[in-house]
Amino acid sequence: MSPQKLAVKRIEVGSERFVLKARFPHFTPELLFNYWIKPELLRQWWSDDIQIVARLGGSFCLPWQESPRGITGTYTYFEHGARLAFSWHWSHENVTPPRHIALGFRPSTNGGASLMLVAGLYDQSPESRRSRRDHIDCWTYILTRLHLREGARQ
Repeated sequence: MSPQKLAVKRIEVGSERFVLKARFPHFTPELLFNYWIKPELLRQWWSDDIQIVARLGGSFCLPWQESPRGITGTYTYFEHGARLAFSWHWSHENVTPPRHIALGFRPSTNGGASLMLVAGLYDQSPESRRSRRDHIDCWTYILTRLHLREGARQ
């Protein structure tokens, strides 16, 4: 298994949500938080064409590079350097209900920073179960991109 795959760990917590954990040995929790909210840092690992109002109640639009798809959402919790939560949905799917992400940032016991991503809620319908699987893959990919960006900073 490649080092990129090892950067993100999935924790089973039931079928209504999922949890991903990742360690970033070269980031502080504050810097890691900033990579989620500051346009100049977000552009380094997400996309160039972002729109963001980084505050409680603020909104964002994060398209994928060279794709009509992306995510849009609203910040629902904002504790600088510690916790961030937002509702989101795919920009190309206006009929699906928004999903929710909560991010926790803290110092890692071995130095650096740890990030915990909690996502939900999902029901037991086949569509929701499929979305949950797809979202696990998507957020794992996103965290891996950020992890690779961290490695590029060294």
